[in-house]
Amino acid sequence: MNTHILHRFVFLFALLLCLSVISCETNTPPETSAIHTTNVKRTDLAEYGNFVYCNGGRIYRFNRVTETFNTACINPECEGDCPLDCIVNFFAGAYDGCVYFCAYQQFTHYTFLACQDIATGEVKVLKKLEDIEDSGINTTFIEDGYWYYQCMRLKPGGNAADPEDYEDYICRISLNGSTEEPVFKCEETEHLQIGGGGKIITVNEDRIYATDIESKEKKELFNATAQGYTTISNNFSYLDGRIYFTALSNQTQHVEYTGGERNMSFLLWADVKTGENGRLLEEPVTDFCITDDTVYYLPFKLRYLFVPEDYEEHPEDVKTFFVDETLYACDLKGDNSREVYTNEKLTFAPFTVIDGVLYGWMQDYDEETHWWNRKMFFGAIELETGRIIRSENSE
Repeated sequence: MNTHILHRFVFLFALLLCLSVISCETNTPPETSAIHTTNVKRTDLAEYGNFVYCNGGRIYRFNRVTETFNTACINPECEGDCPLDCIVNFFAGAYDGCVYFCAYQQFTHYTFLACQDIATGEVKVLKKLEDIEDSGINTTFIEDGYWYYQCMRLKPGGNAADPEDYEDYICRISLNGSTEEPVFKCEETEHLQIGGGGKIITVNEDRIYATDIESKEKKELFNATAQGYTTISNNFSYLDGRIYFTALSNQTQHVEYTGGERNMSFLLWADVKTGENGRLLEEPVTDFCITDDTVYYLPFKLRYLFVPEDYEEHPEDVKTFFVDETLYACDLKGDNSREVYTNEKLTFAPFTVIDGVLYGWMQDYDEETHWWNRKMFFGAIELETGRIIRSENSE
């Protein structure tokens, strides 16, 4: 299989002719009232109406009105073969009352491009890919009625049973399933990251590229090595002609008790049309979330969660964490930075913020282990009051 298969549980996805409908029905379909939408494109969470969708070994959704957390598949008799129950899932966004996602089914090795009608719970599969067609990349995006994804395509005259006869492509399928076609052939190790503004954003080792959907012209947006960075993260967002992402830099911070050095990451941006790019903030950032008008971020901060008395003999027992306990916010240009929430005993990622409430996967600090509790929960934090809503049935 292609070298991208190494990314199986970071990104996955690909191609085959199939249009099917799977209904997950219930007598009491969930309500959606005031329609919340966002222009931000991201792959780790999706938000629409009352719901925030997330991945936790299967797809779940949190109802912001009732403050309840349940599996997205609403069929009580579902036997686990629904695309919503796949182990690896990435979101392409939510549009016109449907949430779109790419899912890898471990026991069949199929990859699905599918969507769920948020109001009725009905699930539609637009594309099902066999294992041999899978590029190992699950990140996708939707633009102007087309769904863009990466897959392996059989060479003309090739042997369909021979993986060596397949080539890596960015392809697209219309949301009504009527049209599907290749867009361009990928270079070796190149993978789809996100897209928007008429551009397809790919990463190839230390470079980020933008390829114009119509002209197929490819432009380099970011060269990590040339600008003093070592690794480009997989955390990308797109909004209004810009991509936002983090990258590890050559700058390090000394870790006192272990004697090592820790590379610091920074939040960067790039204009997908002009190629202009830079740091959004001068301080290092570990994690972030983009909304339609605000950037929320957790600065890089060396924290010693636990230092034993015999740390000189056993420095490996020192518990270090590199995320600030305070969440900050700034505008989309990086100005007007301010503190919005602090909690030393809680960590969260990935997350989003809607109407002053943070939603995401969370972990409590465990006083016995001096580390974060292995059992995660999906929750919500009212940033102004500090009230935490914990989902009781998180896994």
